[in-house]
Amino acid sequence: MQQDFVCEVPPHFSPETPEYLGHLAVLLGNGKISNRCAARVPKVMNCLRANPNFEVSELLAIGCTPKQAALVYAAVNVGRLLNSQPYRAGATVRNARELYLRYRGRFFNCPREHFISLSLDSKNCIIQERIVSIGSLNTNIVHPREVFAPLVREHASAFIAMHNHPSGNPAPSPEDKDCTKRLARAGNLLGIKLLDHVIIGHDDYFSFADAVQLGLEQETTP
Repeated sequence: MQQDFVCEVPPHFSPETPEYLGHLAVLLGNGKISNRCAARVPKVMNCLRANPNFEVSELLAIGCTPKQAALVYAAVNVGRLLNSQPYRAGATVRNARELYLRYRGRFFNCPREHFISLSLDSKNCIIQERIVSIGSLNTNIVHPREVFAPLVREHASAFIAMHNHPSGNPAPSPEDKDCTKRLARAGNLLGIKLLDHVIIGHDDYFSFADAVQLGLEQETTP
């Protein structure tokens, strides 16, 4: 029997929270928080938020010492690596928040939309992760046949769709909503259930399953 995919209301991740600012102050203070270093935190945070692909030279330009700039640059890139681990075959996917935490680093500085499909077996274990298509800055046209052809070959019982918004805002567009409905309906006909469509932003995510907007809530299998 297929296990349920757990929907959760996500906590809001904000770069203005004390945890973010405190960690950054420690980096700038070489392990200690001083008033001088703390005063530089807002400038550094604004720099990081304005350009995810920042260079060390940009940190130097706003007053960081070479050592501070190198520490911040290294810490950010280590964080990206730690938060960009793909699922291995056989791993179980529990909920949208787990997906967001695992993939946000991978897409944080990605300039184009990537549409990813995770094929699942009857126990919600990963069969395969694949990039279905790569779009532009704000557009990624996905046809159901591109998504379902490999799912049928793999005898998948379900799948999860996922894509990033380079703008950082995970709010679904009208095109995202239409795409989700078409995938859900096609999956319903083929017997390969769409468990969720997750949009990855910089500090948050949107889950169509959590929002009860998959498009099949009032439909039944013929």
